Amino acid sequence: MERYLAGEQLSEAEILAGLHDALKAGTLIPVFAGSVAKDIGVAEVMNGIINISQNPLERTRVASDGSIVKPAAGGPAAAFVFKSVLDPHVGQFAFFRVLTGNIRSNSDILNLNNGTKEHLGQLIFLNGKTQIPIDEACPGCICGVAKLKATKTGDTLGEAATCSIMPPMTFPNPVFSCAISAVRSGDEDKIMSGLQKLCECDPTLHVGINQETHETIFSGMGEQHVQIALRRLRELAKVEVAVAAPKIP
Repeated sequence: MERYLAGEQLSEAEILAGLHDALKAGTLIPVFAGSVAKDIGVAEVMNGIINISQNPLERTRVASDGSIVKPAAGGPAAAFVFKSVLDPHVGQFAFFRVLTGNIRSNSDILNLNNGTKEHLGQLIFLNGKTQIPIDEACPGCICGVAKLKATKTGDTLGEAATCSIMPPMTFPNPVFSCAISAVRSGDEDKIMSGLQKLCECDPTLHVGINQETHETIFSGMGEQHVQIALRRLRELAKVEVAVAAPKIP
């Protein structure tokens, strides 16, 4: 900045390096204008991400025990599961970010939060709706894997028990609730089981029984959020549910 104010000419490489350092230090917040619908500014945003944002290998993380986790290709592999979804065909699908080491398809890994041994099948890189099989993922990569038995959102996976556990994610409290009931008699257990699985994948969803009205209360971050979750429940559990406003005790 001092060189610029003094009238010196800065090269493009020097400008990009300065923007990168400022963004890394948290002193710069870039703002891009554009329209996805009209394909305006999309390339500029992508180039900005490439040219001035942090390389995954530059970013360190603080583990639950306070230790610093530095991304590196060598050493035991570790990954953080930041999202889980339920697929009607393959079941639970976990999305994770590789923190250290290389994670490979068809390998075993440990869930560091509960001590369960998990088997990783085919790793998938997602590009929109397109699923691309990959053999391994390096630090900074975001990919997914299906059919993990005991892993949920917020868990840390590691090749060795000595890998650091990442701190839990914090989520806002629900702001919208509705009462759920079965349309067909006998579907109550299937509905509750399906709702609990949805809540495990999406911690911003909550389900419980109101002890005064004895209603099943399903809550989320808004009416649309709850409606989407109930649509997925119908697809996964093959049940019909009735939705109503909760009774006031």
